[in-house]
Amino acid sequence: MDAEMSRQPSTLRDSLSADGGTSAAESQRDGHPITQEIEGPSHGVLLVEDDPEVLEALAGLLLDRGFLVLTAANGREALEIITHCRPGVVVLDLMMPAMDGRAVLDIVDRNPSLRTIPVLVMTAGRNTAGIHGRPIFHKPLHVESLLRAIEICIGARTRPAVG
Repeated sequence: MDAEMSRQPSTLRDSLSADGGTSAAESQRDGHPITQEIEGPSHGVLLVEDDPEVLEALAGLLLDRGFLVLTAANGREALEIITHCRPGVVVLDLMMPAMDGRAVLDIVDRNPSLRTIPVLVMTAGRNTAGIHGRPIFHKPLHVESLLRAIEICIGARTRPAVG
């Protein structure tokens, strides 16, 4: 991690260890996200973020907590992973190249087999129109709040049915 990065309490940078935490490379092979088929409810988290530093830091935090981490740098990659892997939750940046987060949400919402996957939205912007009532996490991120929301989403998908 760059020693010149500003230290902000309770933000992503503050949550990393002094050596930069676990590398997101552990969740990738040859620079591509690991996209394995996931059977049944998943503990997997798909991180969709075009900033490589943010992506690596978040992936490291989630790997440290025992989550399977899949990554995508834009909306097109995210849709391919969502369709094939059915992650337990998607953490989606709104502003990205190739296909932005709003376009991903529109496609997910129109597909009955995908719309049940929880999506948490991250953004540095203030325009949150078109996110369809999903939880929003503004950057700089309050990491503990985001991690709690991920754990709640994963837990809700993996609890046994009562009845």
